[in-house]
Amino acid sequence: MQEISTIFWDLDGTLIDTNELYDQAIKYACDQANCTMLNKINDLPNGQTLIADFSFLTGLSINNNFKLLNQLKKLAILYYKTNFSNNLLIKNSVDLFNYFHQLGLDQSIISNSNQELCDFTTEIIGIKDKCRYCFGIESVESGKPNPELYIQALQSHKVLHSQCLVFEDSINGVNAAKAAHIAVVSINAEAKEANPDYIWNINIESYSILFNKLSKIYKFTNLSTIKVN
Repeated sequence: MQEISTIFWDLDGTLIDTNELYDQAIKYACDQANCTMLNKINDLPNGQTLIADFSFLTGLSINNNFKLLNQLKKLAILYYKTNFSNNLLIKNSVDLFNYFHQLGLDQSIISNSNQELCDFTTEIIGIKDKCRYCFGIESVESGKPNPELYIQALQSHKVLHSQCLVFEDSINGVNAAKAAHIAVVSINAEAKEANPDYIWNINIESYSILFNKLSKIYKFTNLSTIKVN
């Protein structure tokens, strides 16, 4: 049975439901700075920084308009922080996160989101001190679906991919984890076309039911008890 010592969590859509808040923050920033969005938010490329997002949406060059784009970024972050609510927590996932923590498993956040937002969110929902690392998009050249974030996490934790389990909600996230050869649980059935190792119907199955099912596939154990051949 595969022994799991380390859990990697996506953030937005997996532990918190902030997609709408993120979109609102972007629109607010553009309105406040009187910047017209030439492209749709839904067309944003995956795996890039918040400044790159604003560059895509407004058509402004990063090299020539960095100061304005950085202002847009700060406005968006301010809106996000001001309007964040604990009502956005995905309780089942957060409960499972806390349960894994009680078992002594190492856990980290692996997110395409801005690092400042990752740090803020994990702290305000009470899991920051329970994370070994919190990796945001700025820590790598390319975010998900590129596996670079997960490869960085493996190297930082100094664990084998076979010792880890990922929780994701998107096709891009599942593909990134699979490209890093890490087993992945999707909490969103829409990601099934990416062939995750397990789909958690989070609206029907409690975290304890899921854990019991996963325990038949994986042995969850503290890293110190695992012998690496």
